[in-house]
Amino acid sequence: MSGADTIKLAIAAGAAVRRLRRGDAVVGAFRGELVALLGAVVAVAAGRPAAQPIQQDPNELIDLVVDLCRAAGMSGTDLAVRFNAAVERRPR
Repeated sequence: MSGADTIKLAIAAGAAVRRLRRGDAVVGAFRGELVALLGAVVAVAAGRPAAQPIQQDPNELIDLVVDLCRAAGMSGTDLAVRFNAAVERRPR
């Protein structure tokens, strides 16, 4: 990730935080922008390019999060338990 890309990501994150603090509802276009931004942040945190992997392949988000959790010391069992609990909590 280049310095210019990092600056763009930081500016976008700052703008999103400002909108959230202002009380903007996370719906419509803002929700999509926020999802893309958070995906880019997760990608960068996992040491990968922030090139919109989630819009191209939503499964990529799972890979990115697994990389981050493993780097934080989580075991495969802990990951599976947390993932299953999150899936069960989400209504379809």
